Amino acid sequence: MSRLHKVQRISAILRWLVIIVAVAILALAIAAPLLFDQWWVTVDNVSFNQLWQDPAVSRVLLCIIIAPALIIATLGAYWLQRLFGEFQRGEFFTDGNLRCFAWLVWMKFGNFVYTALWPLLLAVVPGAPADTEAEITIDISALFTLLLLLVIVYLLREAQVINRENREFV
Repeated sequence: MSRLHKVQRISAILRWLVIIVAVAILALAIAAPLLFDQWWVTVDNVSFNQLWQDPAVSRVLLCIIIAPALIIATLGAYWLQRLFGEFQRGEFFTDGNLRCFAWLVWMKFGNFVYTALWPLLLAVVPGAPADTEAEITIDISALFTLLLLLVIVYLLREAQVINRENREFV
């Protein structure tokens, strides 16, 4: 088995793994409350979980607050499986790959910003206890990872332009 074939095979497995995990999480999030009257997928935030259990707090408002995080996660899964699909077809340095990388980095950026603002949104929910934490937390490691990813995508885009110009010159 050639290296290219091995990479394509691993990419196909990873692509289907992303799809299966995303669908499984979605199915558990929908089915568990309906069938078993319990949540199997929870939000890793104590304040949100407490507000969700409080009958005085609007669940519709909480759903609106959590919607951007769910959209970011869904788009992230979509672009990741699409990137693995590109690799599966043997396309490694194409415009499609760069588009996938760029979208993944922007999803990471959106998640970074929303994670920082999340506590502020929960603190102003009508009916929230007065002791709900209202602080912005910035993970420095995540910030530097994000900056590194932005630089890598920029460099890949510029390298692609240079490569295209060199091919047109010849």
